[in-house]
Amino acid sequence: MTSCEQSILGALAYADLFDVPLTQEEIWRNLFFPIQKNITFFDVIDAVEHSNILSHFIESHGGFYFLKGRKDIVATRLERYDIAKRKYDSARKVIRMLARIPFMRFIGICNTLGWSNAKDESDIDLFIIVEHQHLWLTRSLCASLMQMYGLRPTKQKMKDAICLSFFISDTALDVSPLFLQESHGMSDIYFLYWLLYCVPIYDSGDMYEKFWKANEVRIYSVLPYATPYNTNEYRRVGIGRVYRTVKYMCEQWIRLFGNISERVARWIQIRVLPQELRNVLNKDTRVVMNDSVMKFHPNDRREEIRERFWKKLQELGMGK
Repeated sequence: MTSCEQSILGALAYADLFDVPLTQEEIWRNLFFPIQKNITFFDVIDAVEHSNILSHFIESHGGFYFLKGRKDIVATRLERYDIAKRKYDSARKVIRMLARIPFMRFIGICNTLGWSNAKDESDIDLFIIVEHQHLWLTRSLCASLMQMYGLRPTKQKMKDAICLSFFISDTALDVSPLFLQESHGMSDIYFLYWLLYCVPIYDSGDMYEKFWKANEVRIYSVLPYATPYNTNEYRRVGIGRVYRTVKYMCEQWIRLFGNISERVARWIQIRVLPQELRNVLNKDTRVVMNDSVMKFHPNDRREEIRERFWKKLQELGMGK
């Protein structure tokens, strides 16, 4: 295979792990393995349509491309897109409330819903950026608000619940310290795609652009044709002038008390932390709590997904 053909097959193989067929544009945006310079969108079109080698591995239907024998995932993607539309509508209402909380600067939708590939029973994962020195307080207010509305996920209720599992401060936009160590000569592939498909919904002060720039070197080193996510205006959320004024006044009032509220919020959240999270707290990148990052993924599957991807590449004759 040429480098372009291997890149295309690699992109389709990774998406196949999640039952996601890709369009031509999505293939080009997701190219990564192994990459040659200056592959154009038209090179991708020519390869998927006319490559004799790729014809042994991939098929197309309805404008989507996928690995041989996987035509059924086209219907799966269309079905999940309809599910995602409903979840986005629900999420926007919640995000509009959360955006009014003091020191909130960015709220994005991530994980499977970022791909518009969520299952009906799944929750809604949010990624949140907060003004520095107010991370503990802001997360505490978010959690309290979601608890009050009965929107936090539980073992009994996951569907459309709001998962507040990832917060960072605006001085910790570079998330490379949270990446897994390289394995099989491969970076933390899941986290890279997580960055690529983090969907901005609420964005104050061009925070998403700053977040992308802080991580673009890492992204482009593996996904050189990646582009920042361009959210449809219908899905974006803002807050009105009155709420912006009230939010600003609340922030100024809180600042008068220095970091007292932050220390209290920190004490409370550490005290109520479930034992499951406490057992792995700050031992690796699964569960992290400090003044700059709060990440709660005790069942982190990134290593498992990378291993599955590596095995799939070997099955396709691409493993080294």
